[in-house]
Amino acid sequence: MAPLVEARALARLARARSAAGGPGTVGGRGGAEVRRASAALDRAHEALDQLPEEERRDTVFGYTERQLLFHQGDALVDLGDCRGADDAFGQALRLYSPAEFLDRSLVTLGQARCRLQEGEPEEALRLSRDTLLGLPSEHRPGIVLRAAQSLGDAVTAKHGDFPAVHDYREALVSG
Repeated sequence: MAPLVEARALARLARARSAAGGPGTVGGRGGAEVRRASAALDRAHEALDQLPEEERRDTVFGYTERQLLFHQGDALVDLGDCRGADDAFGQALRLYSPAEFLDRSLVTLGQARCRLQEGEPEEALRLSRDTLLGLPSEHRPGIVLRAAQSLGDAVTAKHGDFPAVHDYREALVSG
């Protein structure tokens, strides 16, 4: 998991530098963090391939392909690679069982972040809202609620406060 943690940290650093006007991921500009994050993702796949099969099935003491794909998608969103992130998230969803509410929800919220990044704020809000409201109330842990609220905040910061944001926030509160 260490290469994935590194990739996610580098991706967030690249995003922050890009937002501050430095070299990053926006507009196809590269940067040292982007190259290093990509290399870390490659190392993560190599490390997973080398794990014994029993560790690749163990979600507590091992590391699974679906976990790697989720974390890869998360890093790729931050790197501005929504096509790659959507692919990773889609593969991850196929590997999670429908009964795995938490992880499937976080993957879908990652897909919503991609929609926002691609300039589709209404679709991002819809996907996030449907994910959250589709969960039984006992399967709405704080991490999912915080991710959903963060998405709403990101939509507002990027696109302003418009009616879909109001409806979204209302759904989060009343849902």
